[in-house]
Amino acid sequence: MHADDGFDRNEQPFERHYVYVHNGSDFIAPQGDVTLEVSHGLEYFAERKIIHVEARKSQVVTVRLKRTGAPWPKTERWASGDLHVHMNYGGTYWMDSKSLTIPAAAEHVEVVNNLVVNKEQRFPDIAYSATGNIRKRIC
Repeated sequence: MHADDGFDRNEQPFERHYVYVHNGSDFIAPQGDVTLEVSHGLEYFAERKIIHVEARKSQVVTVRLKRTGAPWPKTERWASGDLHVHMNYGGTYWMDSKSLTIPAAAEHVEVVNNLVVNKEQRFPDIAYSATGNIRKRIC
């Protein structure tokens, strides 16, 4: 489970939590009414459902997203991308190159440009850079 750490308390009383599911993945939700929002990139309309979850009972929820319809000619192809991604910025969500593909696939992002981060003179994912090392520049 992931969380949005930059939320507006005027919009909602708590941070939004999200999971990436694929073809029937299971996840546990708290008892009571749960708002389920499902999205898959810009080519699909998002779907929102309110589901009542009962204690110690399983239920299957099926969501079939509808395509938005391509606003470009059929001779062209849309490819979504994120050109500024940090695989490991430090903190809770530590990823490797394989696990970075999970959110990209869920969000229908086909091109991901991972940038090696320099956080407070630390390089958390330097092992995944082209050279794997850093040269010190002497001025």
